[in-house]
Amino acid sequence: MGKYENTLRYVQLGKLLEEKKYAAALEMAEAADTDRIKEVQELKLLAEVYIKNELYDKARDMYKLIYEQIHTRRILYKLILLCIKSGNTAEAASFYEEYLTRDKNSIDRYTLKYRIDKASGADSSVIIEDLKAILNEEYSEKWAYELARQYHKAKDADNCVAECHKIMQWFFGSETAKKASLLKQYYTDEIDEDILENFKEGISADVNKYMQQEEQAVEAEDRTDNKESDVAETYDEVSDNEQQDIKNTENNSDIDIYEKESIVSGSEDAVTEAAAADEAEAGDEEQSEPLEGLSKYGQDIPYTHLKYLFRGLAVQAQPPINIAIAATEPTYYLTVVKKITKELQNMQYFGDKKIKIAKIDAGKLNSLKLDEQITELIGSCIMIENASAMNPQTINSVIKVLDSHASEVVVILIDEEEALSKMFFKEEILKNQIKYFVIV
Repeated sequence: MGKYENTLRYVQLGKLLEEKKYAAALEMAEAADTDRIKEVQELKLLAEVYIKNELYDKARDMYKLIYEQIHTRRILYKLILLCIKSGNTAEAASFYEEYLTRDKNSIDRYTLKYRIDKASGADSSVIIEDLKAILNEEYSEKWAYELARQYHKAKDADNCVAECHKIMQWFFGSETAKKASLLKQYYTDEIDEDILENFKEGISADVNKYMQQEEQAVEAEDRTDNKESDVAETYDEVSDNEQQDIKNTENNSDIDIYEKESIVSGSEDAVTEAAAADEAEAGDEEQSEPLEGLSKYGQDIPYTHLKYLFRGLAVQAQPPINIAIAATEPTYYLTVVKKITKELQNMQYFGDKKIKIAKIDAGKLNSLKLDEQITELIGSCIMIENASAMNPQTINSVIKVLDSHASEVVVILIDEEEALSKMFFKEEILKNQIKYFVIV
C-alpha cells in the first residue's frame, strides 16, 4: 500500500472512531499489516480502536511498540494501565518498578500502586494504605469516598464514619457527599426513609447496595469496579506536538478519562522550564517589576512572573504567605501549586510535618464555614478554585482564617485574571492578605 493510500486509511479510521463506529473501525484495523507499521501516531490510532472494542491485550501490544520509540513517563503510565485492564498485573508491576525510577514525586505513582494492588486482589489493609498515600498528596472526593468504602469492606466502622464525615464537610451538596452521608448513617442507625426517597434518583447504585444488601453484594461490586476502573493520563515529559496529539484524541477514548479532582497537565519540570523561559526572555537585565496593564478594575494588581514567586520564597519564606494565581491554562495551575507546596515543604514552612493540598471549588466552599473547619486544615495549602465565585460570607470566613492562623495555613486563590482583579477591587481586605500575585 502506497503512502497516500496508507494516510487515507488512517484518516478514515479516525473518522470511524469520531462517529463511534467501533466495529467498522476494528474491521479496518484488523486488515492492517501491523508488522509494517512504525509511525507512532498510527500505532496510537490502532491502540485507540482496540481500546474502544475492549481488546486491551492488543492495545497493550501497540503501546509496547510505542514505548520502544518514545520513552516518556506518560507512555509508560498508559502502558501500565493497559496491562492492568488486560489482566496482566504481574507485567504491570514489572513496568511499575521502571516507572518509579522516572517519577519521584507525582500522585500518579500512588494511584498506579493502588490500581495494581486492587487488580491483584490485595487485602483491604493494603488498599487502605494505598488510598491514604494518595490522599496524603491531595485530598479529593473520589479517593476519599473510595477510602470510606474500603473501611466499610474491612468492617472498620470508626474510620469509615470519620472519613464519611470529612467528605460531608468538604464536598457538601455533591453526589459524593450524599453517598458518604448514607454510608455514615448505615453505621449510626440514623436511616431516614424520607432521605432515601429524596436521594432515590440521585444516589448511585453502590450506595443502595451498602444500605440494602449483604457484604457479598459489596464484594461483587468491588469486582465490577476492578473491571470498570477509569484510567487517567498525565502530560508530563511530553513534547508540544505530543501534547497536541493527546488533546486531539482524548475525547474519543475510554481510557483517557480524567479524574476531575486530580487532573494534572504538565509537571514540576514544566514549571522549572517555564521559569527558565522567562529568564531567557528577560536576558541579563533584572525585570522584577510588577506586570502592567493586566487588571481591568481599579488599579492594576501587582502580578509578576512565576520565577519571582520562587525567588521570593527562596529568599524569605516567612509567614504569612498567601498567593493568588491568575490561570491562563485551565489545568496547569495545579502543577504550579504542587511545586509551591514542595518548595514550602523543603523550607519546613510548617516544621517537619508534610504539607497537604486541600483543594475545593469556591461554589462548594460557599456551603461551608471555613473558619469552623480549620482544625483539620492546619498545616495545609488550601487551594480555592474559581475563587471569584466566593460569596461575601465565605470571603469573610477566609479573612478570619488568615487573621487567626496566619502561620498555620497557606491560602492559594485560583481564577482567571479578570475575575480575580474584579474580586480584589471589591475586597480590599482580602487583597491585602495576598503576598504574591502570579500569572501562569
